[in-house]
Amino acid sequence: YALGVVGTAIVSLMLPLIFLFLGKVVWALLRPPAVFDVDLGEWVRAYDPQALETEVTSACLIIELLAVFILVGAIVQQWSIGKAAELLTTRLRMTYLEAILRQEMAWFDLTSSGALAHRLATDVPAVRGILGTGLIPLLTGICTVGSGLAVAFMYSWKFTLSIFLLVPMMAIGHLTFLYRQGRTHETSSSAVVSDSVGNIRTVAAFGLQGKMLGRFAGILEDVSGEETVCHVVNSAGTGLSSSAIFLMYACTTLVGGFYLDHGMSTVEEMVICFFMLFGCLTGFEAIMTWMKNSALGR
Repeated sequence: YALGVVGTAIVSLMLPLIFLFLGKVVWALLRPPAVFDVDLGEWVRAYDPQALETEVTSACLIIELLAVFILVGAIVQQWSIGKAAELLTTRLRMTYLEAILRQEMAWFDLTSSGALAHRLATDVPAVRGILGTGLIPLLTGICTVGSGLAVAFMYSWKFTLSIFLLVPMMAIGHLTFLYRQGRTHETSSSAVVSDSVGNIRTVAAFGLQGKMLGRFAGILEDVSGEETVCHVVNSAGTGLSSSAIFLMYACTTLVGGFYLDHGMSTVEEMVICFFMLFGCLTGFEAIMTWMKNSALGR
């Protein structure tokens, strides 16, 4: 895990720097060819092709170098955390089966063997999504958002704070997934199917087909009713989250124009902050991915 954290730190710190230099490249290409000199009262030529080429080339070379660091960091990150996750999953499977074999026979009369097999096959790998490979998007997202916001606040804290207030709207759509995930009966329905198929001779001998189908139909009916409500909530949250992204783009232009008109910021600061906030969105999406995986694990 320690080696994976090092690789994650490399990847996460390089991403904001790439967005920073991308913003500098865009600003260099958008820079006006002439500026108005107040003292002289006339426009002064500010376009220098040689200086522009040197500036853009240097920034692009730095971006390529940062990409090499990301390549190395990603390899270290994926291998080390993936290896640790595999060892963790193996240990959990052995411990889980050992705990089952220690139980008294009366415990098996009250516990479905199908549910036990289902949990061994699905729940243990789900834990790996939280504490194993699932840690990659969480660590990457936290470091990316933190470092990106730090650079954006350094250039224009007022502009960054004004735009970042829209982020909670984006989080609502992802949080609705947690609401939906906590209301499923997959384990119960799978246990009924597993018990029916695994003990098909007993079910057929005593004519229990109708009873097992009734149990399964009851579970599916409960799931259908709850899924309808979950779909409505999830759809509303997803729509709000998607609209918040475009609302952020629109507010970036609106708020940036307001700050420029009142002399509270410059175009260069607006461009760089926009790219840094865009990088923060990628980190935010990574954190939400981990939250979804953790919901599956729970």
